[in-house]
Amino acid sequence: MDQQKRLLLTIVLSTAVMFLWMQFFSPPPKRPAAAEAGLAQVVDAAVKATDAAVASEKSAQPPAEAPAAPVKRPEQRIQWSTPAQELEFTNQGGGLSKAIVRGADSMPGYKFEQRPKGKDKKEEPVDLARVRDGQPVPGASEISGELSLGLDATYDAVKTDKGVVFTGGNGQLGVEKSFEVNPKGYDLRARYSVTNRSGEPKKLKLAVVYPAWLDPKHVEKGSFFAPPPEQSEVVARVGKSVERLGLGDKKKSESFDEEPVSFVGFDQRYFLGALFPSS
Repeated sequence: MDQQKRLLLTIVLSTAVMFLWMQFFSPPPKRPAAAEAGLAQVVDAAVKATDAAVASEKSAQPPAEAPAAPVKRPEQRIQWSTPAQELEFTNQGGGLSKAIVRGADSMPGYKFEQRPKGKDKKEEPVDLARVRDGQPVPGASEISGELSLGLDATYDAVKTDKGVVFTGGNGQLGVEKSFEVNPKGYDLRARYSVTNRSGEPKKLKLAVVYPAWLDPKHVEKGSFFAPPPEQSEVVARVGKSVERLGLGDKKKSESFDEEPVSFVGFDQRYFLGALFPSS
């Protein structure tokens, strides 16, 4: 009887130990290869579906905005008249479309007029702007580099009590050009301001158009009576005479303290080109 109890107890304990081993220590059964492949296919399909959803979402988003093109504005001209000069500004390029010299009595004996032309021998006032068809106006500006704005850009123009202010640009650049007119003399001051609106540092270059521009590589020889046209010469109306100070001339003083000075100018080629236009 005791032997049967011991056998029964041994069977029960063995069964309990086997049950515990199967529950906590037995390795999981191997999946069939087909099941593993199916799992991999399901996971891969899920990933591809996610990628497709992301791609679809990206394609649904609006594309990045391209740099805005400069706004084309209708032509606008602003007149400025003083006893010394008559000026006309245009928003096409943001510069001077006309610059007529007045008040020739500041230099007695000299006429600010062109040579007579045609049969009627009519003389016309000198236009220092001398705008040619298809060419940018004096004062027009060009921005080049990582951002750009051409010479033909148009601007909003506002006449102020001192001159004219031009504002314009595009989505990445802002440009302001202000011209201040001297009401008493031959003087026009310009100020250019460029604003980078791109949000990132950019390398830019600003160029300004002015009349009688000469290529620095172009060289001409001067004559016996005149220096080379590429060189400048100071010209001043002192008292009742016209004084000239050539390049490197140490015989004449650079200051005029005793007599009143009507004007002082330089850049000989510019004024020669204005007074004696090419045929």
